[in-house]
Amino acid sequence: MFSKSVVQTGRFEVPTAIAGRTGPLVVGVNGAQQTMGSWRALVKFFVPRGWRVLLFDFPGQGRGRIIDGAPDVSLDEQVEITGAIIDTVSPAAAVNLIGGSWGAVVGAATAARHPARVRQLVLGSFRTAPNPVILDLAARGRRYIEEGDLGQLADLFVEGFGRGLPEARRQQIYRQIADLKADQAANLHALSFLFADGSDISRHVDLRQITARTLIINGALDPIVDADNLAHAATLVPDCRALLVPQAGHFLHNELPALLAVYEHFFAGGDPTLDMLVEEDPPQTSGANWHVGPLSTP
Repeated sequence: MFSKSVVQTGRFEVPTAIAGRTGPLVVGVNGAQQTMGSWRALVKFFVPRGWRVLLFDFPGQGRGRIIDGAPDVSLDEQVEITGAIIDTVSPAAAVNLIGGSWGAVVGAATAARHPARVRQLVLGSFRTAPNPVILDLAARGRRYIEEGDLGQLADLFVEGFGRGLPEARRQQIYRQIADLKADQAANLHALSFLFADGSDISRHVDLRQITARTLIINGALDPIVDADNLAHAATLVPDCRALLVPQAGHFLHNELPALLAVYEHFFAGGDPTLDMLVEEDPPQTSGANWHVGPLSTP
């Protein structure tokens, strides 16, 4: 059961959904053109274990709306949106925040610029600078959008980011990208320039300002996040742990569901290690469902 609402902040309308009635709050920050439904597996794992999970769609993604102005939503605007959502839902207490891919960049920037709002931080598939693969994907994706070829764009997403996913999930991502509305495609086109900037994140965000207890977790099989960038990223965040997962690619827990227990262990105050991933099958938990659900909004 989700408690849903819409938060209006600036020129945006942002839909939110909270799963769970009591317990500490985890906020999920979506990656590029991912909706709040991309966190379904996280919800199904965390809520039965006594957590609440807050999800939202950025403007130009899912049901998020740009009320007026340009179709692009800058990094600064995404940070302010994330902060406004936290202030609305949890005005008196700092939250646990988890971001994946581009959502990890937004999450890190939110924690750096608004340190009092974030207590603990998980950054998944996080990098401080884009590698040549992501720069190439961004350029090709921008061209496909300009040509109106969303089928090619969907193929690019699946092959460029989702090689480690189950086939059913790959098909879900394909359909999601191929069916983008015009304003969503325009938003993604604008976002591609942020990837193509090529500069280190430190040019935009001072990671040294993050006071949250932080875990950076990357997959060694991720083609768009260089493994050797992990150690560098970890040195920039004051209270940081780093974990490189040999079995995972870009989509982390959607490829390796046992990582959900790693996130939970960290948010509960522990320091996770690769020893937690030795079992082939994820640990069974009461009420938990390890099935990776559809990308549609919960």
